[in-house]
Amino acid sequence: MTTKLALDLPDDFAKALADKHHSHDLHEAAAHALTIYLHPERAFTERNQAIRDAVNSGIPRGQVAKNFNLSLIRVHQIMAKL
Repeated sequence: MTTKLALDLPDDFAKALADKHHSHDLHEAAAHALTIYLHPERAFTERNQAIRDAVNSGIPRGQVAKNFNLSLIRVHQIMAKL
């Protein structure tokens, strides 16, 4: 069973929320934000796995950092925590 939730968000807020998520999709960003709110211990699990997948697929770490709005050092740290 699923429940739909409709939100009226100011355009600037919706764009900022979408831009923060690696997919740049508002729906995925909102779902991720709500998941973090409920389960803060899983805050970066999905994002970090997406980063690992990107690096392991051959995308240069510098490009992965840019895609996820992170520093190159942070990407190195995430990869080191495998």
